[in-house]
Amino acid sequence: MRSSSSIEDSQTWLSAAKANERTCRDGFVELGSTFPLEFSSFVTNHLSESLSNMLAVNMATPRDKPPPKNRRLLSHGIPQWVKAADRKLIQAGLTIKPDLVVAKDGSGNYNTISEAVAASVNLRQGTSRFVIYVKAGVYSETVDITTNMQNLMMIGDGKDDTIVTGSKNFVDGTPTFNTATFSVNGDGFIAQDIGFENTAGPEKHQAVALRSSADRSGSFQTFLGRPWRQYSRTVYLLSRLDDLIDPAGWHAWNETMSVSNLYYAEFQSKGDRADTSKRVNWPGYHVLTTDQEAEPFTAGNFLSGDSWVLATGVPYASGLYGYDVGGNN
Repeated sequence: MRSSSSIEDSQTWLSAAKANERTCRDGFVELGSTFPLEFSSFVTNHLSESLSNMLAVNMATPRDKPPPKNRRLLSHGIPQWVKAADRKLIQAGLTIKPDLVVAKDGSGNYNTISEAVAASVNLRQGTSRFVIYVKAGVYSETVDITTNMQNLMMIGDGKDDTIVTGSKNFVDGTPTFNTATFSVNGDGFIAQDIGFENTAGPEKHQAVALRSSADRSGSFQTFLGRPWRQYSRTVYLLSRLDDLIDPAGWHAWNETMSVSNLYYAEFQSKGDRADTSKRVNWPGYHVLTTDQEAEPFTAGNFLSGDSWVLATGVPYASGLYGYDVGGNN
């Protein structure tokens, strides 16, 4: 019998491997290339099937106890990988002294985020948290947090004031995986009060603002993107939807993609566009009506958040209702 956290970690890594396998195949297609015959056979008949089987077996593995359901205070149940100094970083915000400062006007250590990130590799001591403060401004650059840049924390002046922007996209010849304005591959990355955007627009098809491929990374008060392709899944729980939302709510990826194998759902949102009576009439669209239907998509259940999000200090609610566990009522 294995611990619940061990099984959850295994499920995360296996799911990532499955996603990476599909991303690899998509990259060949986007570049107009094809798999070598022997590689295509290996992926289709062995790798993909093996990963799917391992995911199923891992989910069926007996656990020592079910994942925690009750919300806990930040000081309780902190995983071993989190050092005491990290627990208050997000709550402290700009009151902490950063290791490096980025400013477009030259008042910091570096003028670009990429320069500061590269410098952090040689400047840091050990594996402790390294904090980079990015002053207000629009930073037009492509940033890559590589695998050797672990435990970085990046703090801005607000998601509308500190903005990292780019416009790489599929139509102009960049594979989707590489279109990200900001890419995270280094474990333990935390972002706070920064906006990430890709301004390519829908006519440029796939274009990514923030891509995080790292373990135990998190973002707080930032903008995120959208799901795409078949079998995508998006659920809005207890959200506020204002009149910038089209009454139909959802839009198909293209005219040929099936909408029966999607899972789009809404649960008790409020605001001018929360009314679901004019939403799309798709087999894959659902209006959730009970707590039992919505609970599987909460942070505690869907992300196993109690086992790791608490430790970052991000304001966080495990279930549908209640206060933020990160410390804000």
